[in-house]
Amino acid sequence: MTHALLNDEIVICTEIENETIRIMRRKFGVEEIEVRAGMEIFLQNSKRVIVTGRISGICRDPKDDFILECAESGEADLIVTGDKDLLSLAAHGRIQVVTPRQYLDRAKDRPDGY
Repeated sequence: MTHALLNDEIVICTEIENETIRIMRRKFGVEEIEVRAGMEIFLQNSKRVIVTGRISGICRDPKDDFILECAESGEADLIVTGDKDLLSLAAHGRIQVVTPRQYLDRAKDRPDGY
């Protein structure tokens, strides 16, 4: 997370924030207020985009298409995720889809970051 904060521009949308809260509550029992407090620090310099639903039918789980749209609208180079449906794409146009481990490994191997 530190590498991303120091070296990368993070692209975010309301839908990703809501999904993060849902997962943190369901899988880890973290209260929404705690998740929002952590995200506030992490996202304070992020690029915020609005998702309109213009991308659909790309991901094998259509509920994940908003992530592709967020990345595309924000002109992202990467989507970093543990979601198997997104990872199965490997890429969306010029946007690579990688695991957190792949992101960290590649960042470590490059002096200029990712």
